[in-house]
Amino acid sequence: MKACWMVLLPNRAPFAMVGAQINRDEALTCARIIWPEADVA
Repeated sequence: MKACWMVLLPNRAPFAMVGAQINRDEALTCARIIWPEADVA
């Protein structure tokens, strides 16, 4: 569980998504609500 995840998008530099401590699946779901093509690391 982490509170900061790197969001990876095509044609953009990676950037941090900061919030509550969540696991990777939850972080991916949150990111894809805003950026449907996102991945997280």
